Amino acid sequence: MTDAPPNPPVGKTSVWMQELYWDRIADHLTRDDVALVPIGATEQHGLHAPLLLDTGWAIVVAEEAARRAGCLVTPPLHFGWSSGHMAYSGCIGLRAETLTAVAIDIAESLLAHGFRRIVFVNGNRVANLPPLEIAATTAVAAKSSGRPCGYMKTFVPLNIAKSGRVHAIALSSESAAYPKRTVTRPERAGCTRHVS
Repeated sequence: MTDAPPNPPVGKTSVWMQELYWDRIADHLTRDDVALVPIGATEQHGLHAPLLLDTGWAIVVAEEAARRAGCLVTPPLHFGWSSGHMAYSGCIGLRAETLTAVAIDIAESLLAHGFRRIVFVNGNRVANLPPLEIAATTAVAAKSSGRPCGYMKTFVPLNIAKSGRVHAIALSSESAAYPKRTVTRPERAGCTRHVS
C-alpha cells in the first residue's frame, strides 16, 4: 500500500479545505484558527451574467483574503435567500430559516475541529445578511460544542455593499469573470432587467 500523494502546503498552493487532507488541516489549526465561509446564491443577474455571480464574489474575496492572511476557506455555499428570484429559470434558493440553520451547522462543524474565528463571506448583498447575522449570533452564544466561538462575523465585500439596491449592473459582471471558465455577455447588459 502506498501513501497518499503529498498535500500542498497551505498558503503556497491551496487555501481551500476541500483540496487538503484532514491531517494538514489539523496541523494548520496548531498555527491558525480562522475559517472563511464563502456564501453566495444561485440566481439571475440579468441577461449578461451567469447565475453564479454572487457566489463568485464570495469565492474571490475569501480566496484572496485567505492567501494574504494564511487562513483556510471552506467549500462555498452556492445557495442563499433568493425567494425574490424564483420567477427566473435556474434560481435555487433556501428559505431564510434554512440558510440560518445551514450556516449554524457549518460553524458548529468548524468549532468542533478547533476553528475559533469564523467569517461568513457573503456575496449576496443584503439578501443573505439577516439569516447570516442570526447564525453568527447563535454560533457565538452556542455552548453545544463546549468550546464557544470567540469571534464570528458576516462580511460583505466592499464593491457589493456600495452597489446598494441595484442588482445585476454591468459593473458587477466584471466580478463574475472570476473563474476562467465563466462567460459574461456584456453586449446584453443594456437589456438587463433589474431586480431588487
